Order: sequence, then C-alpha cells, then structure tokens
Amino acid sequence: MILVRLTGGRLAEVFFGIGYEAQAKVCTWGHPIVFYSGMPDDRDPPHLDVEIRIWSKGGHATTILKLSADRLREKMTVETPYVWKPLVLEPSGIPVTIRFILRSIPKDKPLSYSVGEKVPLELQMSRDWVKKLSVPVVPPKPSA
Repeated sequence: MILVRLTGGRLAEVFFGIGYEAQAKVCTWGHPIVFYSGMPDDRDPPHLDVEIRIWSKGGHATTILKLSADRLREKMTVETPYVWKPLVLEPSGIPVTIRFILRSIPKDKPLSYSVGEKVPLELQMSRDWVKKLSVPVVPPKPSA
C-alpha cells in the first residue's frame, strides 16, 4: 500500500476542495438602499437574486479573488451590494456568503434562465485555479 502525504498546494486543493450551497431566485422587486414609509411600489424588471454559501473542506486557507459570469448563455450584469474584495475561506470550514444580482442586458430584456435551470458561474481562486459552480434557479417563496 502506498501512502501519499498531502502538505498543501494545488494537490491539496484538488483533494480537499471547497464545498458550496447556492441558489438563484427570480425577483421583480427593486433593491433600494433605504426604505421609508409611503415609498412607492418598487417594481423592477425580472432579475436573479443569487446567494452562494461556500467553505473550505480542509487543507489550508484559500482566497476567492474574483466572481465570473463568463459562461452564461448571454451576457448579464453582475451587481453586488458592496465593492468586491477578495474573500478568504478558512481551513476551519467556516462558510462565507456571497450575494449578488444578475440582470439581463438591456435591463428590461426577458431573463434567459427560468426555474429548474442551472446558472453556470466561476470563482477565480488563489493559486491559479477556478471553481466552477452550477447554481439552480428555484421558485421564490410565496408572499405571506
């Protein structure tokens, strides 16, 4: 029997990798920064609200350098509620949450993804590797 010791680096990334849970929901509401009493109905063209929980499965700390939407069926804008900065996934497995919006170009064009389909995204990771994600589009929660 041959025993291989993994000490980190690219081989450890492949072996341990990262885990994730993700979903995208079709949304027609605007996302204003501030709500106030008497605010008018804030409808927006349909877009996808995306949430990704991602964590390291062991090994060592890994950094998410960039989010890429280059593999989509058609070009869409990626809107984040904050200025993107690299996110570190700790070896302890503590999850990091990434939230953003995907909008059609032009903004009022129908979405090219619907419930039941998967949105392909990529995360550019440290040590020059790419994590490909497949994010399912799920139905929105019913209004109460």
